[in-house]
Amino acid sequence: MFSRALTSALALLILVVLILTWLSVNWSWSTIDDAGFALQTRYLQREQGVFPAAVQQVKDMYGADLSWGLFRPSYWFYPPLTYSMPISMSHLLRLLMFALAVLGPLVAIRRRGVSWPGIWIAGFLLVSAGSLLSTGLFFVSLQELSGAAFIGLGLMFRPGWARVSLWTVAAWFKSPFSWILIAEALVLWRAGKRAQAIVSGTLGIGTLVTAAVFARFGDYTARYGLDPWRILTNASKLVEVWTALVLVLVLWWVIATRTTLQFNSLSFVMLFAFAGYTAQMLPWAVSGYYMGPIIYFLGLFLASMITTPALLPGWQWFLAFVGPVAIAVYVLYQPLAQGFQMNTVLNQVTECLVFTGPVDAVVTGHLDYVTTEEGVIRMAQNAQLADPSWTGTLTLADPDTSYPTDRLLCSTGPIALYRA
Repeated sequence: MFSRALTSALALLILVVLILTWLSVNWSWSTIDDAGFALQTRYLQREQGVFPAAVQQVKDMYGADLSWGLFRPSYWFYPPLTYSMPISMSHLLRLLMFALAVLGPLVAIRRRGVSWPGIWIAGFLLVSAGSLLSTGLFFVSLQELSGAAFIGLGLMFRPGWARVSLWTVAAWFKSPFSWILIAEALVLWRAGKRAQAIVSGTLGIGTLVTAAVFARFGDYTARYGLDPWRILTNASKLVEVWTALVLVLVLWWVIATRTTLQFNSLSFVMLFAFAGYTAQMLPWAVSGYYMGPIIYFLGLFLASMITTPALLPGWQWFLAFVGPVAIAVYVLYQPLAQGFQMNTVLNQVTECLVFTGPVDAVVTGHLDYVTTEEGVIRMAQNAQLADPSWTGTLTLADPDTSYPTDRLLCSTGPIALYRA
């Protein structure tokens, strides 16, 4: 039932269908950084050429992060690459990143000798645990999915230099990923790989220390502090539905197949990374996409302990899989539905503004990540990308203000644009 050939064929089919579906979408740049990066990239390339523009963007990213207080060297090189691509290719890259975050751990789990039923359930578990990372499929600039992709890629290699290198790239996207390097150092040291352990530990601790130094002098990171009330409020968000469903998925599988979970060195690394990442983010935020890597590490920890179940009758296999599959579909549906709705609305707004021509307009209504101060800036930039001659303005309206219908420019469902 779960042969290697069948598993490989199904995995390949799923990936091909996803790629073709992804390429068929009429993509829009999102309202977090993306349109601004795309506009800057086109301007610099037009003025300086492709390579000088890339160098300039790296310098600009370093300067901006120095001011903000963020240490993320991998991210400094990210915009020149991503926003030089056609928009469909940029989003396809994000899909492949999500695939790496899921498939990479499965390679490591299979290397432990876990059978194909166990691999399939680990896959559903990781898709569920990675559901909040899927926000990064639509917001191309988010570092959470980028870091998780390199965590997954590193797991395709056995413990050693390649894994340490790839996990360093992840840590240099977002510093809390550094805890996985520290955990790996402890495992490598115990395995007698002292040189690799020292390098891994030094890179992990060094990244955290450097990030702390950057944060001390940053405008953006100035609000990071040990506020007990904020920490307690954030901690309460760790036990919301996403965490519960991931735990239910594993419990369902264990009970239905009568297997046990087995703690091992990989489990230790993922548990350590989960605890470190969570502790570092509690004084900041753990909601929305900030929660993505936390649940992902929890999923990695649980998936790493899955063992090979005994042979079961067909009806028991069905019972064992029906719950996890339903949970995976449920938790992934919401962020995907929200992302595609946002993408549709942004395309409609762009079409409206380009058709209307240069106009001063106000935005009313409510749509997460869109009806924000940054959102209206990005929507205006999307219009400029579609039509460089567009010189209008967008502002966010007071939600209590009503506008006459004769000033309506367009309505997209959750939001509407009126002539100012």
